Amino acid sequence: MPHAPQWYVPFSWRPLRWPYDWREAQRYCREKYTDLATFDSLDDLNRLKADFSYSWAWFGLHDDPAAWKTSMGNKSNSWRWSATGQTSTTGYQSWARDSPDFYQGKETCAALGGGGLWNDAICINSYRFLCLNGKTFFYGYF
Repeated sequence: MPHAPQWYVPFSWRPLRWPYDWREAQRYCREKYTDLATFDSLDDLNRLKADFSYSWAWFGLHDDPAAWKTSMGNKSNSWRWSATGQTSTTGYQSWARDSPDFYQGKETCAALGGGGLWNDAICINSYRFLCLNGKTFFYGYF
């Protein structure tokens, strides 16, 4: 399988062509790299936007129903990063309009959609995905 060019940037993601569900993508990223991608700021996302075509890709954010409070419901602060198990340390979010909405009680994983906005999605859907590669970041297409 030929490799396309790789672009080096101060942050790293590897968008992979093979579609996996969220758990398979997480397992693959943890075995081959560090984890699914994490975004701490708009700058992170803007670096990715330059060379990445958004057609639904998993990244490392998932909803943790155990963090819900009855009075709070499904709010963005119940979402955790795969790499740390914690909410955002910077408070950065980039949700699409009306997301997260926990549609039909099944959307507990996050994917990048059009324009790089975050969308909650059903975790068993198969999408490409973005892996975090330690602290020396690069991303490319395989």
